[in-house]
Amino acid sequence: MTDRRQRLLVALIACVGLLRGLWWVAVTPVWSPIDEQAHYDYVEAIARGDGIPIVGQTHVHADVLALAKSSPSSRFHDETIPSVLHESYEAAQPPLYYAVMAPVWRVFDGARTSTTMYALRVATLLVSLLLIPLVYLIGRELWPDEPSIGVVAAALAAVWSGTNSNFAIVANDGLMTVLAAATFLVLARALRRGLTTRRAAVTGVLVGATVLTKTTGLSIVAVVAVAAVLAARWNGQRLADVVRFGAIAGAIAAVLVAPWLAFNHAHYGGLTAAKQLDAITGSLQSNPPFNLHGLATRLRQGGHGFFDAQIVSPNATHAGKLWFAATALFGVVAAARLWRRRAGRDLALLAWLLAAWPLAFFTMAVVILHLSGGRSDIAGRHLYVALPAVALALALAAYRGFGRAGLGCLALVAAVALTLEAGDVPWLVHLVEGSGSRYTLAMLAPRAWAVIGWGVAVAAFSIARWGKRKTGSDASRSSSAAAPSAPLATPSP
Repeated sequence: MTDRRQRLLVALIACVGLLRGLWWVAVTPVWSPIDEQAHYDYVEAIARGDGIPIVGQTHVHADVLALAKSSPSSRFHDETIPSVLHESYEAAQPPLYYAVMAPVWRVFDGARTSTTMYALRVATLLVSLLLIPLVYLIGRELWPDEPSIGVVAAALAAVWSGTNSNFAIVANDGLMTVLAAATFLVLARALRRGLTTRRAAVTGVLVGATVLTKTTGLSIVAVVAVAAVLAARWNGQRLADVVRFGAIAGAIAAVLVAPWLAFNHAHYGGLTAAKQLDAITGSLQSNPPFNLHGLATRLRQGGHGFFDAQIVSPNATHAGKLWFAATALFGVVAAARLWRRRAGRDLALLAWLLAAWPLAFFTMAVVILHLSGGRSDIAGRHLYVALPAVALALALAAYRGFGRAGLGCLALVAAVALTLEAGDVPWLVHLVEGSGSRYTLAMLAPRAWAVIGWGVAVAAFSIARWGKRKTGSDASRSSSAAAPSAPLATPSP
């Protein structure tokens, strides 16, 4: 596959992600139940020059509450708005995303609140789409001889409804995921080319920016540590190089995050606003015990909203469970085959990428929740630091575990998942504002994506079968050409 064709495919995949994201921008209720009103209020406070809101002291602006009452799709259109939604509780989050979105709010200052909200949704979606080329570049860096791995991983990121829906609202998950992917790209280069001071500095900047976007971005630290050890081993470097890399990256990240921590200490008396936030939202959150039963509960929570759309169901959907099952199956098969082939490098990369999700879960469950003292549910979007890694791991496992049929197998899983998701549409579209053509579009689009998914799956299997035949034909021709010709018979005297 030529470079030009790869770029065209990635651009096409980005267009698919844009179309799917815009659908969610249009049909997601106003406000989205995933704390969108509090995220929007944070942006508005920064844009107006009011500074960072204070948890427990700052209330959301009146226009936010007014839209919650006036919007036909609002769950509070005919109900009283709970007191917790009057609080600007997302002020517990770091400020980077809200500062990035503030100029967009200022451009639409004076417009209706709903218009500004949709503009912020689209802006968030556009920023989040940077994930697609970044995932492709990571794959190309790690496997330069197999660029299709990066292309397929980018396609997965574009069709998962979890990313499509969660990146289409006013929230900081998309920017955090993009920054995490940029960190993975730097780590990929370190894995192939070695640890350097420059890469340590860039890693520190990106880690600091990730944490300054969302506190759950702290999960990236464990991923960086494992990658640094692998990079040193593969490039003939010493433990001292790993320590130096970690010290430089950690120092830069700490310098970037320090002002935010100082702000928290000055206003909340601690490194986070966990206690103040718990006083507002704690009663609405679960607090499983820190034992095996509680861990199982946390795992079920973490599976909801990673691959699937969190607002569609209170629990993981069938499509989300299918993607988790496919990830496990593909990973196990690929690991077994790589082990038999003694392909240690690819096996280590697969393990590192797949480990990103449990590392993110462990950080969220133990470090952020239990050590901070706050109560909170774990949602799949909290683990999006691992999303680029999971996409790449699935693509790698498909190619290394299933050969030419791997792409078809992944396309088949995607087609089934899209079909299952199309069944959730009737529940969602009744919330769409207006009627007529907009309602029809909301109903037809998911079914159209399912049909396209089946078409891609059929095409992928056909291409794999044709490639296998072509390879066999070429091999047969080569063997015929290499065979010595029979000697001419000599006439008998």
